Amino acid sequence: MFILSKTLGVLIVPPGLLLVLLATAIFLLLRNRKRASLYILSFTLVFLYLLSIHPFKDLLLYPLEKPFETRPEHPDCNAIVVLSGGCYPNSPEEGGNTSVSSQTMKRLYQGFKLYKKLKVPVVVSGGTVLCPECEPEAEAMKKVLVSWGVPESAVITEGKSRNTLENALFTGELLKKLGIKDPVCLVTSAYHMRRSLTIFSSTGLKAYPFAADFQMWKGSYNWYSFMPKASVFKSSASAIREYIGLIYFWIIQRNSAKAKNIGTGE
Repeated sequence: MFILSKTLGVLIVPPGLLLVLLATAIFLLLRNRKRASLYILSFTLVFLYLLSIHPFKDLLLYPLEKPFETRPEHPDCNAIVVLSGGCYPNSPEEGGNTSVSSQTMKRLYQGFKLYKKLKVPVVVSGGTVLCPECEPEAEAMKKVLVSWGVPESAVITEGKSRNTLENALFTGELLKKLGIKDPVCLVTSAYHMRRSLTIFSSTGLKAYPFAADFQMWKGSYNWYSFMPKASVFKSSASAIREYIGLIYFWIIQRNSAKAKNIGTGE
């Protein structure tokens, strides 16, 4: 099921979706259905352009990021949970071990700032995806926090999860085992926070959102805002993946999450 969900996820989110559309257009063209092929090619071109410009990207991100611009001022968190945003296995800069991505680094920095303020344990959550021999992402995340001065004893690793639902389930089980009660301060990228909060809540874990890595453009638009850019396309694709992830959770994963309710509160 996990492999199937990952495969389908690649095909229905850009750029995979665009490749599927292009392949469909070519197939129709070969079948001499030129008009249908032209429609699909035109749609793909326009869609690709929209995904690559700031205004459309911000339109996609607004419902995901806007609610989390304001953060709780005095959270009564008993732990800080930082979700991984991807890593690079066998990285030369880490001597062949795993190094964190820039997205994960931003999440870690937010978690680090929270730790300096609250002085509560930090749980770093992230395993390996389709690379069982690789170092878990949580281990690489811990090394970063320790290098910044967080005591090794204050960093707890959860290195089995492969997706956000498993982040919530395995983190909850770990906190329960250690006797740490919720609420927790949840740290992830702003565009990913809505789905993460929804999933953590469904498993019984109360969490306060502390979003990092905001990607909405806060400046004014000009002619350059309408020029296509690879970085903007990436943010748009991330937003679309979140919407699909939310739909997938409500249709497929929700009942499983409720059945495994692992709330740690009183």
